[in-house]
Amino acid sequence: MRINRDHLCVCICTFKRREMLGHLLDTLKQQETCGFFTYSILVVDNDYEKSAKEMIAKARVASPVLISYDVEPIQNISLARNRALKTADGDFLACLDDDEYADKQWLLSLYEAIQKYSADVILGPVLPCFSESPPSWVLRGGLFDRESFPTGTVIKNPNQTRSGNFMISRKMVRDNDNLFDPAFGLIGGEDSDFFKRMLERGYLFIWCQEARVFETVPSSRVTRTYLLKRALMRGAAAAKRGPLISTDTFLSVIAFISYTIALPFLLLGGHHLFIRYLIKDCDHLAKLLARFGIKVMRQWPS
Repeated sequence: MRINRDHLCVCICTFKRREMLGHLLDTLKQQETCGFFTYSILVVDNDYEKSAKEMIAKARVASPVLISYDVEPIQNISLARNRALKTADGDFLACLDDDEYADKQWLLSLYEAIQKYSADVILGPVLPCFSESPPSWVLRGGLFDRESFPTGTVIKNPNQTRSGNFMISRKMVRDNDNLFDPAFGLIGGEDSDFFKRMLERGYLFIWCQEARVFETVPSSRVTRTYLLKRALMRGAAAAKRGPLISTDTFLSVIAFISYTIALPFLLLGGHHLFIRYLIKDCDHLAKLLARFGIKVMRQWPS
């Protein structure tokens, strides 16, 4: 691989998850570069009270890597992500969430992949890290597992994209149309909408399995209530990406009817199967209700 000195910027948007943010910053300070690039860190605080400012000031003192701090005062995840992308100083921008932490080779793996495949966007896996041992039905149902692919796989389906682990070429975000839509900023789904639009514009998305990050999953999220609320919110957010009269709506109707009929029989196969498909059922139900103007959830569960 050609050796150069590109500069990378790691972008983080934070939403008052301070303990997790501190762990993330510690892992980012130790990223391997093999001399191929330099990098810095940008934290955008989506809180007008600047509640992360003191933590970032302390983190800077002992950091061998430059850490910059900015604030998006309007609480809207899309606006926070856009501020990060527009403010970041780098040839390539690597993004992850504030409740995650990075493998030591994460940044290097993303960079090597974007160079090797001449890609516009590199996506990587987000693996769950439970704060406490989860119930067996969570593990057997794979309720926190995400689909992954061999390195080099071209990603064409927006449902296989995510904002928790990706690198993007800086030249993409010079176009103001290539930003997150603020209309999704409070209901979620801004990442699916963003990546869907980028795929439709012909940008090349490549998967890198070696670029691993880990999502911290607190015990409060390993509950039936949380998982079902998340499904309802996810479905409502997805409703904004399509009209009422559409193939997508028709498929959701079929899926909802099929899952609802199958649920009693799935229960016989085990609680893990029942919950897994109940979550899918709620996802489609919320989408259908939202397209008829009925919102069952108005904000993401914390």
